[in-house]
Amino acid sequence: MSIIEIEGLKKVYRSPFLRREVVGLEHLDLSVEANEIFGFLGPNGAGKSTTLKILTGIIQATAGSAKIAGQEVGSPHARRMLGFMPEFPTFHDFLRAEEFLTFYGELSGMPRDRLPDRIDEVLNLVGLPGVQDRPLRGFSKGMLQRIGLAQAVLHDPELVILDEPMSGLDPVGRRDVRRLMEGLKAQGKTVLFSSHVLNDVEEVSDRITVVQQGRNVLSGTIESLLSGQRFELVVREQPTSGSWIKTAEGFHCYCDDEEAAQVVLQQLAQAQISVLRCQRERRSLEALFFDDFGVGAKS
Repeated sequence: MSIIEIEGLKKVYRSPFLRREVVGLEHLDLSVEANEIFGFLGPNGAGKSTTLKILTGIIQATAGSAKIAGQEVGSPHARRMLGFMPEFPTFHDFLRAEEFLTFYGELSGMPRDRLPDRIDEVLNLVGLPGVQDRPLRGFSKGMLQRIGLAQAVLHDPELVILDEPMSGLDPVGRRDVRRLMEGLKAQGKTVLFSSHVLNDVEEVSDRITVVQQGRNVLSGTIESLLSGQRFELVVREQPTSGSWIKTAEGFHCYCDDEEAAQVVLQQLAQAQISVLRCQRERRSLEALFFDDFGVGAKS
């Protein structure tokens, strides 16, 4: 079941000073299934943040439709279902962490008597235990990123939308965010996030969409997109024919496709040479970006 459905989405920004239009999105189609982690990728200016802001009702589309659980974005039902953290979260820095989260909890309609326990829970969840009485002005960039995550999940939403959640975090912080997203999925939630940290996207996403110049240029599961055509074979003994490379593990050979790999496997069987490994070569998400699409965004 789809929790997000976007069809023919278009956004045009009009500049009265420059007297021209800038197209942010151009006929974007996107579908996100319930209970999955969905990576939303593309270079700067591709339309990622614009799409997420439309989904959250912050801005309106020029044309097309966007729905959350069958309801138009911006409707009370759609708003209740989602939690959101923007790319550059800003806060009233004179507030203490507990005051800040209490404010957002009440905005989302949470009962006030539930808030203290829930605030403790989400602060532990994002790796900020014991900061309830600390003012936000004393938080580092990474800590502010974490408090933004705490605000996004505070009211236990079914859909969590995160715009660049790994921004400003060290490797430990990025690992914690990945675990948070995996934990949300384990609870039956759906996570849609954008990121330039391709290794993190590859590790945590079930499916991804790549946008470029406001259009969807690639969609699919991580496995289907990164599984290459070539096959890698590894044997312990060196065969008498073929191009084999000696390594510490044994002897390696690469075949251009499955049919070629089957031919080599038959030859090895006839020579009674044991095969240690035969698997389809897997590319990295970075290679997919730069080699196939020339996408100009680096981690």
